[in-house]
Formats: sequence, structure tokens, C-alpha cells
Amino acid sequence: ITLINKNDLVSGEPSEWIDIQNTDAAAIDDLCRVSEDSGVVKREQCVVVGAGGVAKAAANRLGSIFNRVIISNRTLERAQQLVESLTPTQDSESSGFEACEIDSLANTKAELYINCTPVGMTGG
Repeated sequence: ITLINKNDLVSGEPSEWIDIQNTDAAAIDDLCRVSEDSGVVKREQCVVVGAGGVAKAAANRLGSIFNRVIISNRTLERAQQLVESLTPTQDSESSGFEACEIDSLANTKAELYINCTPVGMTGG
């Protein structure tokens, strides 16, 4: 999320903010556009690794681009909770979102994999 206020600082009262933007969705759009141009994305199935805030934003956007979005996390319970939060009805099977254990990713085929974990970041 990007917060922009009158003094170009990410601080201040909400009444001073000029704009609030979710840059995660825009990044997903850009990624899929580039992938489409190279013929990589068929819009069938993708995998989101992680179940935190970035994963939620990514999966939410990917749900409108892909027929099936698989959420994988270290703990299956967290992945299932994210799927439930993204599913507008009780019928999660027809929602296009699915949770899976991270150990089963080796057997999962997808056109796009997105890592939404801190792995590889300094201190992560």
C-alpha cells in the first residue's frame, strides 16, 4: 500500500492524505500483462505461496485473472483461512480458490507461481 500525503511523507492524519493505492494489485496486472505478451500465462491455474497480507492482495487480484488460484503455505490451516476469506459464499470448491500443503507443490502444475513470503529478503 502506498500512502501519499501533502508533504510527500508517509505520515500525518488521514485527512492530510491525498491518495491511498494498493500497489500489489497493480503489480499483478503488470506481471500478467508481461507474461501474456511472452505467451506464458494461459489463465488456467496459478499458485500463491504464503498466506499473509501480500498473498491475500495477490490472490484476490489473481482470482479475476485465473480460473484456479492455489494458495500454499507452511501451515495448511492458514492457507485454508485465506481461501475462506476470499470465497464470497460457502461453496469454496466452485470459487476458484484452493488451499494446499506446501509439500504438495512439487506435484502442482501451474502457469504462474508467486512467492508472497519474506524468504530471500534481508532478515526474512
